[in-house]
Parts: sequence; structure tokens; C-alpha cells
Amino acid sequence: VYDLVLSNLGLAAVEDPRRLLRELFRVARPGATLLATVPLRGSFAEFYELLARTTSQRPREAALLEQHVAARPDPLSLYSWALEA
Repeated sequence: VYDLVLSNLGLAAVEDPRRLLRELFRVARPGATLLATVPLRGSFAEFYELLARTTSQRPREAALLEQHVAARPDPLSLYSWALEA
């Protein structure tokens, strides 16, 4: 349907990023441009280290941060998601 489909950090904000990526491809017409940004595993490392120090005495928040960081895809995973979509 669309010539251009954009998603700025949307893949990082949903529970099932693979499903969102499939939907982005679904609404893009053949030959369309699809641009999506997502923080990859390892990005923002300095920020997350500072945040981890801040939450070190707060087990619940530390666990949530750990889950958040672990959920980031690596480049190969993101590439495979795109191929699936």
C-alpha cells in the first residue's frame, strides 16, 4: 500500500518486534522503502552501565534493566527477522 514505511524505535517498544516487522513489510507495496531503527545489543553500553550502578541496590529495578538489555537483538537476529518478514 505505502511507498515508504518508517518505524523509529518502534521495534524496541513492542512486546513482539518480529510481528511488528512482518506488519511493516505487509503494508509496504512491492518496491517500497522500509526504514526501521532499533537499538542493537551492545549499543548504549555506557548508559546502561551507569543505570546499573544506580539500580544496584534496588533488586526489582535491576532485574527489569537486565531484562530490557537482554531483549535487544543482535545484528544477525535482526537480519533473520527481516528475512522472515
